[in-house]
Amino acid sequence: MLIRSACYKTLLLFFLLIDSGIQLYAFQNNVKASPPDYLVTVEPNLYIGRIYNIDLVDESYQIDGSLSYTWFDERLIYDPKSSSTFLTYKDGEAENFMRSEIWVPALEFINIQSSRETNGLEITVKPDGKVIYTEHFSGTFHTQMQSEKYPFDSKTF
Repeated sequence: MLIRSACYKTLLLFFLLIDSGIQLYAFQNNVKASPPDYLVTVEPNLYIGRIYNIDLVDESYQIDGSLSYTWFDERLIYDPKSSSTFLTYKDGEAENFMRSEIWVPALEFINIQSSRETNGLEITVKPDGKVIYTEHFSGTFHTQMQSEKYPFDSKTF
């Protein structure tokens, strides 16, 4: 699944992960670092580690998972001989790097009931300008559940 991002501060694209009941919304974040002046292809990946606390009355559930996405930023190309093979930033260091030195496309869950809790963050920059953003998260999500036939039905999350 690809997201094509223009370099404007506008809504970019949203897509639904129907099978999991999770909806993601893509937009550009507002940071000091400006977006590139060319089209950026962002490749998102969502890994669900655990679904729990399923509530049929509130139509909610909790998820622990990882959100990872990659893109290329030509402005970050560097000579691997002058630095380590990969530049890796974790947690607080990654947050500072995002705020001051790098443009990061933002992906948000649109069916989350409150803000997602980030339990770990890592940004890796490779010499060719490839950026890998990974965060571990948890959150409570909402989706319509057809529960008229419960308990003789099945659910796909």
